[in-house]
Amino acid sequence: MRIHLPPLRQRTEDIKALSMHHVTRLCDQYGLPSKTFGSDFVAMLKNFDWPGNVRELFNILERAVIAAGEEKTLYTMHLPRSLRIAVARAQIRKMTGTDVPSEKNDSPGGNPGRQNRAADIRRHLRPAAPIPAGIQEHGGKGLSRGTHPPVRRLASGNSEALAPVTLPPVFIAEEVRTVPVR
Repeated sequence: MRIHLPPLRQRTEDIKALSMHHVTRLCDQYGLPSKTFGSDFVAMLKNFDWPGNVRELFNILERAVIAAGEEKTLYTMHLPRSLRIAVARAQIRKMTGTDVPSEKNDSPGGNPGRQNRAADIRRHLRPAAPIPAGIQEHGGKGLSRGTHPPVRRLASGNSEALAPVTLPPVFIAEEVRTVPVR
């Protein structure tokens, strides 16, 4: 015996009931207060294509519940950014009849905007004063979150640690007087 079940994108009327059931189950599982849906939350879910079917719906709902935390209402801002972008692109395509270029097509190399972001970072990280002759900044690929001090490599191959940055002092008011208004 076979039961044919059409994909979720073909039965959008089931999305609200499935969503309500799964969010209630998730709230019970995580010990969160029960949640309601914002006015455009279900509409956003219904406008998505759902290539991953019900399993993808449940994963996205779980992410939204976690993102909402203690809030009692789920809004579209709790949905993943990729879903919101996909729905917006589909709506633009439907209204205009033209495709919206995807981020993958916006920049060469397949990594969206990586070259532009890297150039921006390099421009903002350049030192204010030019580096003296014979000294190179120690570069490398990417930025590190490590706690190592900045290092300059001399042309001879030796390295020297840079002096720590001194920030200007912060002025704190010692006393604040309040005067009653008469």
